[in-house]
Amino acid sequence: MANSKHPIFKSTNFILDGDGKENHQKRKIPRTAFLPGTHKPEKVLFDFIFKLDDNDDFWDDSNNFTHQTCFGNFADKNHKRWFNDESNQRYFGRGCSKLFNRWKKDNKEEVDKIIKDLNEIIK
Repeated sequence: MANSKHPIFKSTNFILDGDGKENHQKRKIPRTAFLPGTHKPEKVLFDFIFKLDDNDDFWDDSNNFTHQTCFGNFADKNHKRWFNDESNQRYFGRGCSKLFNRWKKDNKEEVDKIIKDLNEIIK
């Protein structure tokens, strides 16, 4: 779409998952920014939260939201199902703000890069 000659796409900006970066390097897609990481966002967040220490502030022991309860039903590592799971969603915060903010806290460089990339395509 970004390379299309259709008028609607000539002024459209695109934000793609991190797993699209490899294609971008081959085809140089105009007006495009990429989410952090090299995978779909669900996998980036899954991997990040999975590596958190059991004593991290992200976990809510008083409400039985622990590493074990968060990942216990996802031995298959189905990232999308994990991300959309209602029992996890209620602890991720409204609009997943708690989850995203926790990721941002430890990934300042990637946050700065996406902000820079977005600013470049919206000029």
